[in-house]
Amino acid sequence: MQNYESKLVESSKKLSDIMISDIGDDPERFLEMYRLAVRDEYPLSMRAGGIIAKIANKHVCTVQKLIPEIIEILPSIKVEGVKRGFLKMLIELPLEIDEDLSGQLADLAFEWISDSKQAIAIRAYSMDIIYNFSLKYHEIVPEFIAVLDEVGRNGSAGLKQRCRKMIDQLKMKLPDY
Repeated sequence: MQNYESKLVESSKKLSDIMISDIGDDPERFLEMYRLAVRDEYPLSMRAGGIIAKIANKHVCTVQKLIPEIIEILPSIKVEGVKRGFLKMLIELPLEIDEDLSGQLADLAFEWISDSKQAIAIRAYSMDIIYNFSLKYHEIVPEFIAVLDEVGRNGSAGLKQRCRKMIDQLKMKLPDY
């Protein structure tokens, strides 16, 4: 046990780099940092979540085992930085999950895309999740395009642009839609 809780006293890049180096390839240390992230206590969890998101690619096997839990707790996470970090992991790592978990994550992502109270980053990462799913599950493409159209009409300038680009990407990759 590394007692990372007492070490995460600030959000500096220097401290983050030290923690990342300390965790290295050790799955137990990674899990210790993960447990701090899911405590949902600001700012500690935000700092731990940021570190987890940065090194998840070194711990793919460990993260794969955690994905069902992450998807289960995502709706209840209140610390935005943790939510954002977990969504980023789910986008960047190869997802090996069953259809039930895929459906649960897709439902949540669709909900967050449409929720104007969600932070822009949460909405954008949710779009990326649905985009990735749409490449595998083509049947969700019409609903996704409809949601993107709606968000594009009512969102910020940045969201409008992102929605347009995502629709263009979908049409290029999946011309039947």
